[in-house]
Parts: sequence; structure tokens; C-alpha cells
Amino acid sequence: MNTSNEQATTETTESATQSDASADSRHTKGVRPETDYVVEEAVGALARIGLIWARHGIGIGRSALEASAMTLRTTAEVLRSVSERLEVEEDAPAPGADNR
Repeated sequence: MNTSNEQATTETTESATQSDASADSRHTKGVRPETDYVVEEAVGALARIGLIWARHGIGIGRSALEASAMTLRTTAEVLRSVSERLEVEEDAPAPGADNR
């Protein structure tokens, strides 16, 4: 059985708890609107910088792959040329061989 004193204490405790919760809420949301604006601007700037770096990294990666592809293409052409020379030399008579 709750007396009016106990009920008042319970209501006061609940009110204090709600007040603390709203104070915490204000603290996490930012006490001053200009602080929230500054934080939002900073987050936006960091996101833009991140995108710039991502684009840059992708561009560098693409350039590296293109350079590698050109190197592999050149190497393949050199190997084909060497292979063709070896075939021609194989068909030709060996130097100093007696062709009678």
C-alpha cells in the first residue's frame, strides 16, 4: 500500500530520471544549433574528401592496369618475334653442315 509520501517520492524520482534522460539527449544532439551545423559541415567535408581520394585511387589503379596491359602486350609481341625467328632458324641448314 503506497502512502502519499511514497507516491510523491516515486513521482519525483521518475521526473528526475526523465529530466536526466532529456539532458543526455540534448547533450548527444548538441546543445547549440551552431555546433550541430559545424559538425554536419565537418562530416560533409570529410565525406567529400573521402570521395575525392576514392576517385583518385581508382584512377591510379586503372592507370597501373593499363600500363601493365601495355607491358604484357609488348612482351607478347617480343615473344612472338623470337618464336618466329626460332622457326626460321630451325628450317635453315645448320652452319658448317655439309649440304651434298
